[in-house]
Formats: sequence, structure tokens, C-alpha cells
Amino acid sequence: MVLSGRRVLVLGLGVSGRSAARFCAERGATVVAADERPARELAELDTLRAGIDVRVGAAFPDVGGFDLVVPSPGVPRERYAGGDPETRPWRSQFHLHRHLAA
Repeated sequence: MVLSGRRVLVLGLGVSGRSAARFCAERGATVVAADERPARELAELDTLRAGIDVRVGAAFPDVGGFDLVVPSPGVPRERYAGGDPETRPWRSQFHLHRHLAA
């Protein structure tokens, strides 16, 4: 899977979410990284590079406008809008790194 030019939504901005956002952005994706928690509850947001659209303190965006959705392990599926897994790939962060780093 090529990430360059794709729109990627990363859900959850803990350690693994920040890593996934950086990983995708470094490979040319347009990244929106979101977390429902307010910024004061999140560590190291400043480690996300310019160009990553960081959205915190609000409900997760609708997945409809994204080519790939990468939910953090701690984000339950019911916390974000559905989406058809047949038309919009969902990748765990583990599978994203394993698949693309090979």
C-alpha cells in the first residue's frame, strides 16, 4: 500500500497514535490525527510535525473522507463513526507498520 497522496485518519494520540501519524506523514500521506481528550491530557503533541492536522478535544471526525483509518488500540470501535471496511481500509497500527515497513 502506497501512502503518498492518500488521506489518513489516525484515531487516538497516545504513544502509538503519534507514531502512526508521523509514520504516515513521512511517507507522503495527508494526515489528520485526532483524539477526543483535551490537549492538556495529551503528552508530546509538539512532536507531531507541521503538516499533520491535529484535532483534539472534540468527537472524532467522520471517517468518510479518508482513504485509510488507523485507530489506536485503546480506542473502542463504537467511539468513532462506522465506515465500510470493504471500501475503506482499516489498519491497526501494528499491521500498518509491519505492512509498509517491509
